[in-house]
Amino acid sequence: MNDFISNLTDEKLAQAIQYKNDALNKCMKQMVDIKEYIQELKEEQIYRKYGIRKGYVIKDTKTNEMGIVIRVYDWRLTMKLIKKNGNIGKINRNVRFEDIKKLYDSYEEFTSMVDQLCESWIISGEELLWMLD
Repeated sequence: MNDFISNLTDEKLAQAIQYKNDALNKCMKQMVDIKEYIQELKEEQIYRKYGIRKGYVIKDTKTNEMGIVIRVYDWRLTMKLIKKNGNIGKINRNVRFEDIKKLYDSYEEFTSMVDQLCESWIISGEELLWMLD
């Protein structure tokens, strides 16, 4: 093999390197695609078992914190906390599936409900969120 490589011209050597890099990149993309597909399958499995998907608004029953599901794992999920004023915060929490309660299918559904209640009760969103606790 080394004799073969040493006999290649610079141009052929560069072509061989490019060819192998292209083949490697194609394999790496396939690996990423397979990992994403496996994650989708796991998320569907979790949905069937616990009824939870990414994007749902949930409540941690242990801490009474509300958040949006941003990642689903085998035995837990990560949620981005919703602040008391109803805005999405920067803090993430990991929660076990057994410790959550689904509230809404989406953040938009949640904010729509808050807006409707605020209009009908003429209270601020922050007051309403304190009442939901």
